[in-house]
Amino acid sequence: MFTFSIFLTTVHFHILVEMQDIYDFPKPVLSLSPSYGVFLEGEATSVNCSCQCPVTRVQLCYDFKCSHNDLLEGQCETSFQLKPLNRGKASYMCECLLLLENGIWKRSGFTDPVQIHVGDQLSKPNIKALPDSDANASRDNVLISCQGDIRPSGGIFYFYNSRRKDFRQIHHVTGLEDTAAFTINIHEHSSAGNYSCRYETKVNGRAILSPLSQSVSVTEKRKDDHRSKAAQKRLYVFVGLGCAAVIIVLLVVLCLLIVKKGQHKRQNIQRAASIAIQIADSKDQDGIYDNANLIYFNSMGEHSKVHDNNCESVTYAALNIEGSNQNTSASVVREELCVYMDVKT
Repeated sequence: MFTFSIFLTTVHFHILVEMQDIYDFPKPVLSLSPSYGVFLEGEATSVNCSCQCPVTRVQLCYDFKCSHNDLLEGQCETSFQLKPLNRGKASYMCECLLLLENGIWKRSGFTDPVQIHVGDQLSKPNIKALPDSDANASRDNVLISCQGDIRPSGGIFYFYNSRRKDFRQIHHVTGLEDTAAFTINIHEHSSAGNYSCRYETKVNGRAILSPLSQSVSVTEKRKDDHRSKAAQKRLYVFVGLGCAAVIIVLLVVLCLLIVKKGQHKRQNIQRAASIAIQIADSKDQDGIYDNANLIYFNSMGEHSKVHDNNCESVTYAALNIEGSNQNTSASVVREELCVYMDVKT
């Protein structure tokens, strides 16, 4: 990293000495074609640098060396062929330059470096399970994919089960494909185990086999277990519905009890009010009789006071009281007994 930083500083200093710089040019896009995790010695690739037009020159730098391509008018990208590749690692970066009429160069600045690794064996494939795929929509299958650096001549993917010595499945692909998918039935006893994959492809006319990938585990599942889980889920649904129904019934009963209690309370209030009115009327009548002055009249118009009352605010009311029975009223011949009461107000 320290050496690479010194290299960048040297490159920028060299250009600053030769030209006046204006750093307002967009950075280009750097890519490899083809691009592999690991190249084998003797292979070739191209470094593509795409700029924003207009552009005059594209410069590629790697390992303290720089080269450039001058572009024609209207041309916005260029490629640098790298062949043959030597074992090791190298970082590549490019920049775009535009020459103005006054002789000043507009520069984009260098892209982020792209590393090329050249080794003696192919890169390991990537293996993973795809739980959301259409193949296992019924939950009976598991789809496992394997991805590798297939060369333009095509290749073969091998799928292995740790319980078996030979490969379980194979899949041929063209040079335009780099992934193969394998379907595993999880209800088969022989399907359980750890799975891994590898690929074979031709490099410089020779068939090369990649290392094994990491493994993924597949566990056998019985159909009875699947059915029991489904039945258990249905049981949970029914229990939930039953609990909801019980809660609704309890709420209805509670509402009815509240309504009935309210009606009973209103009846008690009305009954108590009626009794209070009767008691008040009885007290008023007792007061009248207690304050009454009885006056007897005979047939000659004479009268005598039984009780004297000197209050000025006395109102006299003559109350004719009938006898409690008809025999008493019929026996009155000569004299009539009349009772009068004076009532205080």
